Amino acid sequence: MRVRFHNDRGVPIARPELHVVYKTTGRDSTRVTFDWTDDAGAHRESHDFGAEKGPAWELKTGKNVVTRWVEYAPLPAR
Repeated sequence: MRVRFHNDRGVPIARPELHVVYKTTGRDSTRVTFDWTDDAGAHRESHDFGAEKGPAWELKTGKNVVTRWVEYAPLPAR
């Protein structure tokens, strides 16, 4: 896929973005990792979601939660 941004009006574009969603043919699972802080300190927790709809995942947090980062990583099909 190739995307080109063209500006013929002379308006500065600092950071163009493109968001694409597409269906993949694979059935890989996904590992989701959250890293956050709360009133008890720093925390990091991961959960693996299967290709089929899986059980819900609930993170137990304290007060004053600040999400530091979230990572989505593909897991090869088993």
